Amino acid sequence: WCVVWFGEDTLLLRPVTVRTFDHSHPLTVDVLDAAREAVGVDDAGFIRILDIGDNAPVAHIVSSYVDAELLADVLVEGSLDAIESADLIADLAESVAAAHDKNLFHTCLDPVHILIAPGGEISVLDLGVARVLGHASQADALVDVRQLGALLYACLTSRWPLDSASGLPPAQRDKGRVLPPRRARANVSANLDRICRRALGETFGSEGPIDNARELSAALRNFLGNSGTTASQRLERRRSTG
Repeated sequence: WCVVWFGEDTLLLRPVTVRTFDHSHPLTVDVLDAAREAVGVDDAGFIRILDIGDNAPVAHIVSSYVDAELLADVLVEGSLDAIESADLIADLAESVAAAHDKNLFHTCLDPVHILIAPGGEISVLDLGVARVLGHASQADALVDVRQLGALLYACLTSRWPLDSASGLPPAQRDKGRVLPPRRARANVSANLDRICRRALGETFGSEGPIDNARELSAALRNFLGNSGTTASQRLERRRSTG
């Protein structure tokens, strides 16, 4: 009922992605409504929706095309370092917070809904639409924050700590509990390990779980401090040196 096409905007001479939907499908109306809501989020971290049409029998959504890799494909080749991971997820958390300001929630923040461009810029696919297509039973800020914590875990370990599908192997477990990042991968700092686990819902002494996307971004920015390079610069350097 959904077909994806790649084309060109002949007026502005730019590549686009076009998705067409069978208007008779019961989810089509909900998908189009979700896309219209997502247009109100003006943040570069989300793939931009350019046009929405609901003419029967075929409806469509036109969005910008980004020359990028899925985060899942990047992480299958190996985990990112601490600076790359913290910087990317801090940027992503800021974009997610902008959506939350509009009372919009993604609910499917996983490595197959995140794109990384060659320069390290990150883009989120299907704001609003993913919630409908994924039949999310709960849509609120806390769902997104826990998934942001899972994405940080995935960047550090190349494994996925939640039960949902992700394109990555599941996280290793000990007595049924997901291994902390520091145990799953050597050289993860205690501070970054704690931030990740708090974003996943754990409590550390007087520090409760991180339940807000901007709080997560701020914690990661504080961790980064004066690291000297950004994730984009490190990823570009990694590609140029092989």
